[in-house]
Amino acid sequence: MNWWVKLFLILSAVFLLGAFFMPYVLVNESIIKGMDFTNTGQIGDTIGGTTAPFIGLSVALLTFCAFWVQYTFNVQQEKRLHEQEVLTKKDHFENRFYDLLRFHRENVSEISFNRENASKKVFTSMFKELRFIYKIADRIRQVQLIEIENEDLYSVVYSIFMYGVGIYSDSLVDSNINKDLNAFTDILRKELKSMKSSWRNRKEYYPILAGEKPIKKDFYISEDIIFYKIKENTNIALHCDSLPFEGYSSVLELYTKQLAYLFKYIDEQDEKIITEKQNYADIVNIQLSAYEHLIIYYNSISIFNDVWKLNDTNLLNKYKILKNVPVPLADFYIVPDK
Repeated sequence: MNWWVKLFLILSAVFLLGAFFMPYVLVNESIIKGMDFTNTGQIGDTIGGTTAPFIGLSVALLTFCAFWVQYTFNVQQEKRLHEQEVLTKKDHFENRFYDLLRFHRENVSEISFNRENASKKVFTSMFKELRFIYKIADRIRQVQLIEIENEDLYSVVYSIFMYGVGIYSDSLVDSNINKDLNAFTDILRKELKSMKSSWRNRKEYYPILAGEKPIKKDFYISEDIIFYKIKENTNIALHCDSLPFEGYSSVLELYTKQLAYLFKYIDEQDEKIITEKQNYADIVNIQLSAYEHLIIYYNSISIFNDVWKLNDTNLLNKYKILKNVPVPLADFYIVPDK
């Protein structure tokens, strides 16, 4: 109770006591000269006239105090109801958030190409194949002296990485890239198809790449590993647990959409209710492996990066998801800042 409400109550009590004793004081001979009310007529008129102001003031003060106490209670009640509403909405958000997170983890655990290449191990294979394709494409550009910008080269590489090489895959790749890149894409595809066929048959194979300046592309298969010569005395290797260059769109499109939806769900919440959105984003972030971060990073700089955008906001940057990318492994195309 506020101090001035207490003061009003005390004053009300004083005025009531004054109204009780005032008739006795006023109808007796006053000690103050000129303040004698003993001859004022009927004593009832005197009592009524002398006590009315004190009773009126007391009633007014008490009425105000009652009103203020009720007002204060209403304010506190409204505050409690608002707090309860906030807690209810926050509980609803958290229940939904953890359900989405659990659903995402379950989907990741169910990703499988074979017994050895399943769950989070798939992302290791994905990244190594993406890097392998990029290194081959970059060498073709250098040896064939093909003028192609890094951005265009990467769009070809990532499209092939997503859809693979094959009869149906080729049309999907072509629909995602500029027609001016078709010649370069065909050269890269032919090289990858040769390796894919060789790996399927497990035979050593030394194809000659067709083109304006054909060069011998030395690669060989040893067990499940493809070795490709990118420089003199320098090979890159790709260990394949399953048929390579088949494409990962069926896995990655679902994975990125689910993960992006989690961040969008966090972002769209009322900041008055969910005040620490970054904390929830961090909970998602710590679930991701190093190779998941690499796959997310290279997806975010590809032509398939719209999934991470909400209006004009890049959710990966806003919630600092890319800060955990292992930079030493991201050694091709655009290297992320440390």
